[in-house]
Amino acid sequence: QELLREGLVLFADSAQVQAKTGSLDAYLDVMSGALDAALVSSGKLEELALAGSVNLSEIKILNLQNSSSTGDPFPFKLSTRTFPGLTLAYSGDLDGKIVASEMVTALFRINSSSPAAIAGDYFRWLPPASTTTVHESLEDIGVLTKDKKTGKRACDLNYRSNYDGITCPDGYFKHLEHIASEQCENVQLACPPDRECFCKPCRKAKKVEVAIGGVNCMKMQVCHNTTQLSTIEVLVNDNLLSALPVTYIFNAISSKQLPTKSAQQKDTNFTYEFQLSSSDIGFNTLQVFLGGEEIESSPTLIHVHPKECAENEEPNADGICINMKEVMYYATWSTWCVFASFIFNVVLSVSCAIWTLIY
Repeated sequence: QELLREGLVLFADSAQVQAKTGSLDAYLDVMSGALDAALVSSGKLEELALAGSVNLSEIKILNLQNSSSTGDPFPFKLSTRTFPGLTLAYSGDLDGKIVASEMVTALFRINSSSPAAIAGDYFRWLPPASTTTVHESLEDIGVLTKDKKTGKRACDLNYRSNYDGITCPDGYFKHLEHIASEQCENVQLACPPDRECFCKPCRKAKKVEVAIGGVNCMKMQVCHNTTQLSTIEVLVNDNLLSALPVTYIFNAISSKQLPTKSAQQKDTNFTYEFQLSSSDIGFNTLQVFLGGEEIESSPTLIHVHPKECAENEEPNADGICINMKEVMYYATWSTWCVFASFIFNVVLSVSCAIWTLIY
């Protein structure tokens, strides 16, 4: 959340994110240059420094803060706001309440020099803080879901892998797991053998994308230029992974009303495809729907240009090339005059030939 507020989307802007527990390993990797930055729990670096394993003067704490979210001084270096830790709770009858009250009184008497605090490696006990910020953060990353009607929260911890724990912010969508697992290899970033690595598993995208020729279409903008009757392949990516039907309407200029057609699912990546063609020269519109609702980037425009024809040919409204060479037609009487002139010349030539033979 702190990174997002600063305009950095961790799983989209970072070249690679490595998952591994161990604050000392993280420190050593940063110092060696293997990592540009590392995330560790507050207090861990100070603990390592006391043990002589870490030199705090050699590292830089990003977004350094000196107080907790409540405004109280905090004993450790911080980069983020603080959240309440573990809370003791009780349930039961009145006797349980009395025991709980006595327990709280006893815990509050403990200070940093008490044997219990030294043995447990803590400073003191505090009154429980509000866990609202914890709930909100867990909702942001998808661990908690809140029912809009009842307001009740449900916990989802059915994570099979670190991939399941990746949450992309609004406007970003997570690659399918088999695609995300290949990202690092595709960009030739090696992953240490003892870690799990992710290379940009989140990408900025619309909920549903329409693409023609590798170009994403925008609302009421020309997405593709083509010619009459040329086949266009349209791809639709359902980034919501909704499995809802994808339909479309192609509005050609000469058509009054066209039926809604269904796109065919191309693969298991929630990608759909269909083909279009039109003989109507000009701007034709394409509408795309997901589950019956028009998507954000719809309608989009497809500009159809005249078909390329051979010399002396031009395409008609149906996209058929026709011969446009100029032909001159004469009136009927002129045709008879030409024919009569031809006959006269033939007769005259024959007469001259006979006269020459006789005389």
